[in-house]
Amino acid sequence: MTVRLLRFCLYAATFVTIVAGLIGLAAVVGNAVGGNAAATTLPLRIDPAPSTAVNDVSGAAVGSLSLDRGTLNVRSGGPGYAALQLFDILLTCGLWIGIFLLTLRLVEQVASGQPFNEVAVRRLRSVGWMLIAMNLWYWLRVIALPPFLLSDIQTTAGNFRILPMISESVGGLRSARVDGQFGFGLLVGGALALLLAEAFRLGAAMREDNESIL
Repeated sequence: MTVRLLRFCLYAATFVTIVAGLIGLAAVVGNAVGGNAAATTLPLRIDPAPSTAVNDVSGAAVGSLSLDRGTLNVRSGGPGYAALQLFDILLTCGLWIGIFLLTLRLVEQVASGQPFNEVAVRRLRSVGWMLIAMNLWYWLRVIALPPFLLSDIQTTAGNFRILPMISESVGGLRSARVDGQFGFGLLVGGALALLLAEAFRLGAAMREDNESIL
């Protein structure tokens, strides 16, 4: 039952990823062909952040409320931004589909009673490196995409200057800087997959040794 459930989940995840990728590609291509801008939402970090005092019922100051976050909702982006969006969709969806299909093959291999062999080791290593590559791309995307977007719009809005994540503040203006999210989940998952691949390799070697003795 567990194997059937895993197969169903992996097939469903692959299908959803393909559909989502096609929808994303169609949206980017349709906007580019029609001359329309892409709709983008980015988290922002306000620097320096305005703050207001927080008092208790007696009127004594007990803390402060810092208004240090914002959201940029914009329809903009030129050909360079659209090209990066296309590359992002193709790379991300391609890696996820590869991970799901390789994991599906691993599940079938375990279900057949032959998990410890070189094929399983190669598949696990591929999954591990794909997860690590995707994590690295997510980091790079946070750095690479916003400058292309912001170069196509007026980056001064009221008292705020909208900046990419890696840039210097401007004197006299508050900076609304793109807030990069550097997660490590996929990196850790990839490292664990590589560690599991090494365990499988050792298991395959031990099985070969036992078979040679017998």
